[in-house]
Amino acid sequence: MSLQRSFPRIFFCLCLGLWASGAAVINAQDRDVDIAPLIESLDTLSGIEKIEALNRIAEILIQREEHVDAGRFAEEALKLAESAVNVWEAVRARINLGTALLFTGGDNIRTIEVLKKAAEDIESLGKDPGDIPRDRILSSRFKAAHYLGRALTSDQDNAAAVAAFQAALESAKEIGNDRAVADTLNRLSICRLFLTEYAEAMAAAIEALEISQRIGDTRLTAANEYIIGYLHRDLGNLDLSHDYFQSSLKNARKAGDDYRSAMALNEIGNVLVLQSKFEEALEIKKEALRIGEDIQDAYVISCCLHDIGNIYRNMKDDRQALIYFYRAFDIDMSSGNAREVAIVSRSIATIFLDGNEDARALSYLERALRFLEKTDYLKERLAIYLNLANVHDRVGQKDRALEYLREAYGLREQILKEESSRELQEIQTKYETEKKIRENEILRQENTVKEIALKQQKTVRHSLILLSTLVFVLASVIYSRYRIKTRANRDLEQANLRIGDQNKELSEAYARLEDFSREDPLTGLANRRGMMEKFQEEKARTERTRRPFSLVMIDVDDFKTINDTYGHDCGDLVLKMIADVLRGSVRKTSVISRWGGDEFLLLLPETDLDGARAAAENIGHRVAQAVMPWKGKDLAVRISLGVSIFRGGLDIDDCLREADQEMYERKRAAKTAALS
Repeated sequence: MSLQRSFPRIFFCLCLGLWASGAAVINAQDRDVDIAPLIESLDTLSGIEKIEALNRIAEILIQREEHVDAGRFAEEALKLAESAVNVWEAVRARINLGTALLFTGGDNIRTIEVLKKAAEDIESLGKDPGDIPRDRILSSRFKAAHYLGRALTSDQDNAAAVAAFQAALESAKEIGNDRAVADTLNRLSICRLFLTEYAEAMAAAIEALEISQRIGDTRLTAANEYIIGYLHRDLGNLDLSHDYFQSSLKNARKAGDDYRSAMALNEIGNVLVLQSKFEEALEIKKEALRIGEDIQDAYVISCCLHDIGNIYRNMKDDRQALIYFYRAFDIDMSSGNAREVAIVSRSIATIFLDGNEDARALSYLERALRFLEKTDYLKERLAIYLNLANVHDRVGQKDRALEYLREAYGLREQILKEESSRELQEIQTKYETEKKIRENEILRQENTVKEIALKQQKTVRHSLILLSTLVFVLASVIYSRYRIKTRANRDLEQANLRIGDQNKELSEAYARLEDFSREDPLTGLANRRGMMEKFQEEKARTERTRRPFSLVMIDVDDFKTINDTYGHDCGDLVLKMIADVLRGSVRKTSVISRWGGDEFLLLLPETDLDGARAAAENIGHRVAQAVMPWKGKDLAVRISLGVSIFRGGLDIDDCLREADQEMYERKRAAKTAALS
């Protein structure tokens, strides 16, 4: 059913609502402290006393959700603590600053860096805390890991977020703060759901629900009931799902939480859609939309608009569907949420595809793909690749169609492997269940035989009856066991044949497309896969000859602005121009790749760090001198570069991380210089 395409985005909206619902779960009593005397005393304080006062003010402001002011005091505290080489106060300042950045929607890259550093330093302090009380160490460890998990989830790095929330959960349990435990389990279940780890997600959500009910937190209870309802709906348990969403709605209203009320209503509507009750679903979702508009929450409004559009699609009313899709698209573009833009773009494109408006469909599909190409939403990307292949085939662009089919086959292979593994596990579980039933039946029948033998042992006649019954029962048992075993073996064989056929089909397709899989179609450079193979070759050669190689990571500055201002055709020409500059700037033995989106990566064989930096400066100079004409204007393009060298004790991922880190530091420094 087409509405299901929007389910993940609804859950993502719920996460944003959860994360915006409060700043801290530790030391909430600080909210009512009068900070005026503290602020007035700052001019008279110096050294460690001033740093402590600044951190104290920031912590209180965070409790009051005055995050902009909190960030300002935390920045000053961090600067002074670093100058004084006071690790503990620097940790406090980083936690406060990271929290403030998280809740003000600041630079998420910096937010993650600040909180990671805080988490690393608090671990070091935990080994040698000096005179710092253990409860303060635990509280700070919890905050650093907890807010790092939030920032990573906002960055859609759910695997890393799980690790952070696990660390926060350990600290919360050691502290003994039930609300912190329940809140962290809630967020952990959301991340695991995004990773399709349903069993782990359900276990975390149920534990969180039990705690939130025990402590009487109706707001958190509503959030956990929502997650469990969502999981049951994905597992096909629609009645249970509906019950949990209704309970979530009831508790959200009891807590006065309009946001969660809207989201629960929205999911009740989704269950009705799955039951093909479109008219009822439409009324429910329009009620959720009205609440979203009342509280002026862009995410709720966008979710509801998109889902209402999907309902109209199911009701064969494409004109109304487009009206709601366009409204959702405008909101998602304004909020800058890439994944939401991609999903609604594909929804619009499907209407144009059905109407044979290929050019308009192609425009929205390519936009959707650009926004999704760096994510791990495999099934959504697969659907877009197939749509793009279909459109290009219809307009006669066979090469482009083949390229998109190649990408689709690669994703399909990965998805089918996961699904085949799941199917095999289900069959094995079925076999084990039948085996247990069979054993119980045999035991029951054996007990019956014993009872008959005891009752009939006094007479020959009864003995003959007993013998006949025994023979019959044993024959039945043997035959029953034979039939069950035969049926189970047949099911296993058929499943293995299906899996074998699928694997054979995928292997043949992969073999046909192998030669097309190492080149980026836009620039003609190596793609990520081609570059990874070159990494292995160069690593082996370096280990053999002891001659180093270096990496240069390149990112186009303000590339999104170029696309938004001049269009994606201009953006494509920028990428091609940079590719041409790179070809003319390095030796033929060097490997140039389009690493992804607006990022390029160079591999410089037999080049040390100084040589790599010289090459990077040359490239930066050439790009800065290059001028790209576009519709009567000369466009200047700037890039940021980062350099690393492969050396002993590192692997390729370490080198890539160093180059990427240096590139982002230079980009940030350039932006700071421009602002000043």
